[in-house]
Amino acid sequence: MDTIELTKKNARIAGLYYLGIIVFGMYSEFFVRGSLIDHSSAQNTLMLIENNLMQWRSGLVSDMVCQVFFLFLGLHLYRMLKRTNQSAARMMLLCIVLGVGVTFVNLLHHFAPVILLGSEMDLDSTTQASLMLFFIKLHGHGYTIAGVFFGLWLYPLGVMVRESGVFPPVLGWLLMIGCFGYLIDTVVVFQIPSEPWITYPGLLVALVAEFGFCFYLLIIGIKSKRHEPTDT
Repeated sequence: MDTIELTKKNARIAGLYYLGIIVFGMYSEFFVRGSLIDHSSAQNTLMLIENNLMQWRSGLVSDMVCQVFFLFLGLHLYRMLKRTNQSAARMMLLCIVLGVGVTFVNLLHHFAPVILLGSEMDLDSTTQASLMLFFIKLHGHGYTIAGVFFGLWLYPLGVMVRESGVFPPVLGWLLMIGCFGYLIDTVVVFQIPSEPWITYPGLLVALVAEFGFCFYLLIIGIKSKRHEPTDT
């Protein structure tokens, strides 16, 4: 198997990891948290989680699997694109490692409701429900903070995608623009939370870019074109 075929294989493996991130991430966010959290009612949230505790726990496990896939994705993309731009490859991998680290620590907030439900502390149901929703909201904000790195890694990735000559340049541009979509989202959430519409265009571009890149890796891999390194 020649070098270009090996790279195609690595590209498709990266695509599978990317798909794993999407599947496990969406499961945790929509099927678990999306269906068991009622932000308008702490008592209802307590009841939902207590009655579906295994589902809530599965969200934590799914998030951990998602982040492991993210690490493997970074390693595969690094192997595949480091000859294109070594500096960008290192920056991409650093952002991924930092984002995964922040996310793993933040998962403690997701697990807090399990601890509260099994706690031997003498808490009335109102206090227990309020604490539970407090930690859930902390988890949401922690995920937004991790979004800084989930955005930043897209910029060096986009640079390498553009420079490699083996992907459509438009994918590279979309990834680079998508980086700013995540960064703007973080600023808006913390600075002007009353205006969430500001984040929609940037997040839409990021969504199109990431899904587009994932399925390009899975279906096509790379174009059959060799490229020379531009940075050592």
